[in-house]
Amino acid sequence: MKFSNKEIFIGGILIIIVLSLLVNFLLSNFTSAKFCGDGFCANAEMGLCKIDCIWCGDGSCNSNECEIGCSKDCSLFQCENRICEPEKGENCINTPNDCKCDGGYCNTEIAKCDYQSCGNNVCDAGENSVNCPNDCKSKYTKISADSNKDFPIIFVHGHSPTEIEGYNPTELEEFQDKLTEESYENKGYMLPSDYPPKLTEGIWSGKKVSVIMTYYANRYDKIGGVVGLEDNQHISVYAQRLRDVIEVIKHNTGKNKVIIIAHSMGGLVSREYIKNYGGINSVSKLITIGTPNHGTDAFTINTLCGILHPGPECEEMTSGSDFLIQLNTNDETPGEIKFLTIIGKNKKGTTCPNNEYWDNVICSSSVYLNGAENYYYEDFSESYSAISNSLHTIMVHPSKAPDVYNKIVEFLNSN
Repeated sequence: MKFSNKEIFIGGILIIIVLSLLVNFLLSNFTSAKFCGDGFCANAEMGLCKIDCIWCGDGSCNSNECEIGCSKDCSLFQCENRICEPEKGENCINTPNDCKCDGGYCNTEIAKCDYQSCGNNVCDAGENSVNCPNDCKSKYTKISADSNKDFPIIFVHGHSPTEIEGYNPTELEEFQDKLTEESYENKGYMLPSDYPPKLTEGIWSGKKVSVIMTYYANRYDKIGGVVGLEDNQHISVYAQRLRDVIEVIKHNTGKNKVIIIAHSMGGLVSREYIKNYGGINSVSKLITIGTPNHGTDAFTINTLCGILHPGPECEEMTSGSDFLIQLNTNDETPGEIKFLTIIGKNKKGTTCPNNEYWDNVICSSSVYLNGAENYYYEDFSESYSAISNSLHTIMVHPSKAPDVYNKIVEFLNSN
């Protein structure tokens, strides 16, 4: 069969078209195979590469489709001018490239950007003392003077005599239990880690409550615990932990002040909090029992503190330390806080100044505070020792030192 020139020309054109389509098809498949999975939906991959084009082609400019290059769903004005234009219907869902939420996230419920500002020290819109307590500090209502007997009580323990025996807060549990006879609800223990507050503000309002805190890491029970790794710190560190616990108690009670009953070194922790960490406006009364306000003697430092449980606090409790000089400079009982010190007298301490009386651990003159009500508790029993069974410890047990307990209750109820 003989073809005309016209037929040959048309046939050639058809062959070229077929070959071109075949080449394009092969190239498209090669391209889609080669780049499939690179996170970009090229036109050649449409319908062939589900990994890159999972939503591309459904007629809606979904989130991330501008970024993967789905031009079939997302028009140029939606994706490429980098300007968020709500008047054109753009938002962070359908035009994520233009409507970026820098520093925030796209709220899919309202198709708008939300920004998390908690932690910037500003109480922003939508933040409150519950969802952002660090930025939105609770404001406490001032309480009239005739209500001071209802301020919450916080017990602050002393320095542990050893690192291996359960001590500290457990020594104060009897006193806390006894106060239930004065209508104070026993709220147990509270730790610095309980800050920021987790309960509803004012959940303890209308109640007289007491709490034992520990400025060490561990919680102690009646069985006895071990002093944790968070001991051996400076007294200023313990004062900051006390501040955190007091902020939680104020939050829970709705009160703007607390009453502190502190034993031994706990009194120094409390006084440091009052002087340097805002406590002067948060404490109504401070009661200290056997606190070495003017330092400990050589025996206490070298034996009870320095050997059995050493640390920076031992050095700071030493008479003449920089810490005590700073703490006692100017007014020893600052502000409108009412102070009561309990000073134990058992026998004359050979290591005390002028061979004065002591409570088997702390010399009397060290406990005395100018401007405070200083109460001397005399118990001249010969059975006390300077280590395990001292008047220093006995004074926080109402069953063994009822006069101390009664004096403190009298002070709590005074105006």
